[in-house]
Amino acid sequence: MLPPEIEQGNVEYKLKLINPSPNRLQQLVTQMKWRLEEGDGEAIYEIGVEDNGQLKGLTQDEIDLSMQTLNLMAKKIGASVNIINERIVDYPLNSNNGKRRKAIEVLVRKINEDRQTAEVRIVVLGNFEAGKSSLLGVLTQGEMDNGRGRARLNLFRHRHEIRTGRTSSINKEILGFDSSGSPITYHEYQSQEEICQLSSKLIVFIDSGGHQKYLKTTVFSLTAMHADYAILVVNALTGIDAGTNKQHLSLALALELPIIVVLNKIDLCQSQLVEQQLDRIKELISSSFCGHKMAIIIEKVEDVVEFWNRSKTEHVVPIFLVSCVNGLGIDLLYKFFQMLKPSMKNDDREKLTKQKTLFQIDETFNIQNVGMVVSGFLSSGQIEEGNILQAGPTYDGSFITVYVNGLQRHKVSRRTVRPGESSTLALETMENCSLEKIIRKGMVLLSQCELNTKSVCVYFEAHIFVMSNSCEISIAFQAMVYIENVRQLVSIVAIQDRKCISSNESASVILQFTKHPEYVQTGYRLLIQQGTTKAVGRVTRVFPYRLE
Repeated sequence: MLPPEIEQGNVEYKLKLINPSPNRLQQLVTQMKWRLEEGDGEAIYEIGVEDNGQLKGLTQDEIDLSMQTLNLMAKKIGASVNIINERIVDYPLNSNNGKRRKAIEVLVRKINEDRQTAEVRIVVLGNFEAGKSSLLGVLTQGEMDNGRGRARLNLFRHRHEIRTGRTSSINKEILGFDSSGSPITYHEYQSQEEICQLSSKLIVFIDSGGHQKYLKTTVFSLTAMHADYAILVVNALTGIDAGTNKQHLSLALALELPIIVVLNKIDLCQSQLVEQQLDRIKELISSSFCGHKMAIIIEKVEDVVEFWNRSKTEHVVPIFLVSCVNGLGIDLLYKFFQMLKPSMKNDDREKLTKQKTLFQIDETFNIQNVGMVVSGFLSSGQIEEGNILQAGPTYDGSFITVYVNGLQRHKVSRRTVRPGESSTLALETMENCSLEKIIRKGMVLLSQCELNTKSVCVYFEAHIFVMSNSCEISIAFQAMVYIENVRQLVSIVAIQDRKCISSNESASVILQFTKHPEYVQTGYRLLIQQGTTKAVGRVTRVFPYRLE
């Protein structure tokens, strides 16, 4: 039994689709277009299911005829159709000549004419030794771990990470899915270029450190990487209350990211301990700490479909039971990830494409024979090879002119970058200066003709909320602020109508960057963190560094 069908969303129930008339076929095609638009190019058809969710099932002949109709509908709008799940529906043996009936689940995916690949970004959180890197290694490599950390070795960037087994930097790994919903991993293909070219959807995992001393790196991955979802990986041996788990969870919740929980290493636990850990996770999710959300344990494919149906009307958190050694739960994660949608819809992306260019720089490289290369996220506009842009603000608040000499997305050369995509750009300057000494993390690239210096500031106003169990914030309080790709020390200059802000209180404050001006826009979300003190909020006003 499935939940009743709802009019919104990308899930459609059909009892059967057999020999429709031309008029009926056109209605069905129009309906498919609507479901695809609701799902940003993806739709799920449940065949053999009534509108109330009752599984009636079909004979194999009826399924074959229904699939013929479904393929005909998809062909008219340039989409692909693939069966992703089958359910046996038990009926009395004397009905239907003793044949068993089935209900099938079909993935319909629109084939983009420009071969643009959908990108879903997921930040991976959790305490150290939870097995985050091992989990990503298994998912992206397509091979199980040996129980001694083999799967995570390809993810480490530094020698000390290999030695300690702890991630200290931000790593990005990709997992592809083809038009049929099958995962594309490094097990079959050797390079990111092959995976990108064959994928109709890319899952970009953003892995950062779980240890307390790498908290700044984790916070930066949450604020600067524009994740669509957050995965909290929990060690089944130690539980969700251990280490930085709840701290990471509170940060993701404060930034309003949808949460996915993975209870990892269950092969090392007795079933009784696993049940205890699940009960504690469900208790925390349903508490005020998580905003009284509902948890659903994903143990079979039907649970994945139920989650997506319920998530349209409820705040539901999925929980997966996983072992990277014996592979338990890995296939369910693949099934879940291939159904994920980017938070930015196609219509919004088209609108942003027409706006001014804003590229946020989150990492810089000086590569031999290439020069200055920057990586980051395109928030709006469009960047093409050969574009002339303005890079800044520099330490004195000015901008310099740069030329885009080349661009890549996931190490694959591209001609165009669109909003919602991360990429790397090779830059050259047309001025008499060294880019290596000027370009830094936190800067932006703007359209030459639409340079907005009003957003360059040292002072800005924000409305903030001090989170639970934080120390009070008073005038002259200094902390690290995270605003999009900006990470800098700020000082509280003024607090509206009071002298301090205590835990669970909110107020408007004036903040000052202590080192140099930054590019900040009204409406940007911010996170303030210093020790155990944390506050979240939004920028409400910017005081221009230079008045025009």
